[in-house]
Amino acid sequence: MRRILRRDAYEYEMVVKEPKLKVSLGETFVCETEDALNGMISREDQLPTPETLGPRFERFEMNPLCGPIYVEGAKPGDTLVVRIHDIVVADQGVSCIFPGVGPLADSAQYPECRGPFTKIIKHLPGPSGTTSDGKGVLSDRIIWDLNPHVGCIGTAPVRPIAAGADSVFGQGQHGGNMDVRRQEGKPAPVTRIPRRGVSLSRRYTCLRG
Repeated sequence: MRRILRRDAYEYEMVVKEPKLKVSLGETFVCETEDALNGMISREDQLPTPETLGPRFERFEMNPLCGPIYVEGAKPGDTLVVRIHDIVVADQGVSCIFPGVGPLADSAQYPECRGPFTKIIKHLPGPSGTTSDGKGVLSDRIIWDLNPHVGCIGTAPVRPIAAGADSVFGQGQHGGNMDVRRQEGKPAPVTRIPRRGVSLSRRYTCLRG
């Protein structure tokens, strides 16, 4: 089965460009993806600062996408349907508080909550032997079902800038950063196709409680 490797999954816009993979209608393939922070944080002593996250963070390149994937036979006006067979996440994830970001932001009332803070979340395998049905472990008292699901998925719109076709803020008729829960194993209509073929990109995530 053909796949796109994680090392090649660093796209941040859903635009038409040379595809990483060309597939036929009905073909099954594998996408390896990186986490929302480009894999730059793997320990709790690594804080979410520009020094740790590097130049991609300074360019606001987050939620890296796997793609583009060109679907042979797709025509303008078609609705592309993608079936997600399985989502297996890594053996750990990360949750961060960035200074000035979040519900409390830079609240003077709760300055101790400003951050930066990093918390590693352990991912335990489930009955399948993989993390696709596993558990997330924040502490001895806080454990939950991971429920992996699609974070970003979509096609390349005709006017990507106007459509907001990026992996952080973009949502629209093309798809985008949607966090679609409970989609595994089901056919997912992504979007109408704006041009011949389709440039498909995707990213996966899981619940954090």
